[in-house]
Amino acid sequence: MTRICIETHRRARSPGFDCMPGHVYITSVLKVGRMPHAFDAAALSGVTGHMNDDHADDNLLVARAFGRADATAAVMTGFDGDGGDWDVTGPDGTVAPLRVAWPGGPITERREVRREIVALYDEACRRSGVEPRPHD
Repeated sequence: MTRICIETHRRARSPGFDCMPGHVYITSVLKVGRMPHAFDAAALSGVTGHMNDDHADDNLLVARAFGRADATAAVMTGFDGDGGDWDVTGPDGTVAPLRVAWPGGPITERREVRREIVALYDEACRRSGVEPRPHD
């Protein structure tokens, strides 16, 4: 049970809880948020290695379309069930993180990662006015 003490303008005490005068405890109001699916180290390494080695231009396209139009470089640093993560370098050399949600919503399977990265690429092309290349 979650307990949160909220200040009120009246002096109230909730039965069974020690609460400072002028505060009241509210219980079971908040729901614990869903944790995104965590992929194993092999999946993370395989996907980020492939993206950074074979698709550096696509990383930059995603960074420019979804975060920083003036990006000069982008490196995929990770992902989970909710989206992908990139370190994006700006023209002044500063690096900032970028988080982009998967277009199709949360995923839990390794095979879904490629589908979502391709969807991100396609949307980045659409936003940037670039013709996407065919997908195998």
